[in-house]
Amino acid sequence: MGNIAIINPLKRVEGALQTEISIGIKTLSTPVPIPKIKGQMDFGIVCDNTQLEKNVKAICFDLYNVAEIIHKRRELSKQYNLKMRSIDENYDNLIKQIPILVDPNTEAFYFKIPWKIKQKKQLYVRDAFYELLSLPENVKKIIEKMEPSNYNQSWSTIWNEEMMVSIIDSFISYQSLYNADIVIPPVPLVTGSNITMQLMRSINSKARRPISEIYGVISSMYIPLHYKIFTRFDDRGEKIREDIINYIKENIAFYKFLVIKLVWYSNISNSKPARKEYGKFLSKIDKIKKEMKDSFAVILLDAGAEGRYTLANSVDCFVEPVGKRAGVIRGSKKEDDEEIEIITHGNYLHPTEGWIPFNRLLEIVKENKGLLPCSCQACDKYHGILSKDISKLEWNIARRSHAINLRRRQVDTIAGSINKGKYDDIILRIDVDEDRNFIDLLPRNSNLNNIY
Repeated sequence: MGNIAIINPLKRVEGALQTEISIGIKTLSTPVPIPKIKGQMDFGIVCDNTQLEKNVKAICFDLYNVAEIIHKRRELSKQYNLKMRSIDENYDNLIKQIPILVDPNTEAFYFKIPWKIKQKKQLYVRDAFYELLSLPENVKKIIEKMEPSNYNQSWSTIWNEEMMVSIIDSFISYQSLYNADIVIPPVPLVTGSNITMQLMRSINSKARRPISEIYGVISSMYIPLHYKIFTRFDDRGEKIREDIINYIKENIAFYKFLVIKLVWYSNISNSKPARKEYGKFLSKIDKIKKEMKDSFAVILLDAGAEGRYTLANSVDCFVEPVGKRAGVIRGSKKEDDEEIEIITHGNYLHPTEGWIPFNRLLEIVKENKGLLPCSCQACDKYHGILSKDISKLEWNIARRSHAINLRRRQVDTIAGSINKGKYDDIILRIDVDEDRNFIDLLPRNSNLNNIY
């Protein structure tokens, strides 16, 4: 028998919700930020927990590099010392105690997202699919040539020639192989075209039974949205958004989790009408949640600072990459052209300014007489000593740990306000942020917009 998910809503204040979620023997209290693990450094931070103020409550990987990230520690955990205890108990404990998600990264079918350089050749995330998944050759050939101009036609061919079953099974089995507790179906990026809307409905439906009955894990409804869904303000754009909402309303009773990804929020961040449409969309999801007595949870993939605002408008937890602004850039060795990692100081998550360059941080530290703008466990030891000469490797571990600590602190204050029943307080706490435009993501029926 597979795992069973139980959603236990504890307290609702307007569009914000406090929930206790059980997934088999694992539990997750929301609202909560979920760090996305982008590399072995990130994984070491959450496993070994030397600079974190609290244990993370859940983690998310990308499908294309999860094997590479956890392989070494997974193998060590299978070895035992003389006391018959795992050599890597930290890994063992993490995997056993917290929910794990694996992002299927299906937007890589639409966008050519860089993966790595190998033998002087730029490889893309979709290339990882060919290497890692058991996809039939005819599917690989179609995907290889897929781009925005032929996206709809390519998926129509896959659909008409009944290749979807193999794609669904490959993605599901791979996520299950790497301990995913909530499996996310491989729904292609929804652009609003008829074929992508059809695939959204069909793949979510076809994946549900094998996920629960064959692999014994929890299924989710997945809706990855192209940002242009929210930049169309004509009747067609309105109909697309309404069709998606109606689909959720008619089918969410079969699921415990609705997983949403907006690819990418940064492309609507400068458009007030688009931000308002996104906020309205989330409000409609929250209305469905209320009608369903909060019987399902909403997870937002690949969010940034805007994720905290969505916690006040239907979202229970958001996934944010630990290194939101890359401190690791890609290069190649001259001798064999294999990919290497070139370490830089990277950007720092400032409590009120958001992600800032390292040089800007040094300016702030100088103005503050040597003090960093945060005193979390990761930052505390750098007061008075931070300089450009600091070890880049050491600093990257610290700044990433700090980002996890800061997001957790910020969201914990929101959880505290929900518990007190103070919705105004939730918004006022959120607003110490780098971008006031996020206020457009609040519920449309909220009178809190008048605060400003």
